Amino acid sequence: MSTDTKFTPGPWRFAYDECGKSSEIIGSKRVNLIEPIAKIPHDDMTEEGEVEMFANAHLIAAAPDLYEVVRRYVASMQGGEHLLFAAESALAKARGEA
Repeated sequence: MSTDTKFTPGPWRFAYDECGKSSEIIGSKRVNLIEPIAKIPHDDMTEEGEVEMFANAHLIAAAPDLYEVVRRYVASMQGGEHLLFAAESALAKARGEA
């Protein structure tokens, strides 16, 4: 299993743009660059849509941290437990290998 990642290292943060049409996920290594890691559209700004947009943005911003926790968990596991396979599959998906 490869442990190399190609994504922008964390931490990532959510930058809310009240005036624009989207908010952004910005990585610590990209602070001085114009392009964000991801844009979260403000298509549905009903109360429900805004709650979902914030939830999606925070989940995306947490991705590098979640990846690191699962990577450490996999490295510490012994043997072929079912959870280990699921964690390895999730890591591969995050790396774009699945």
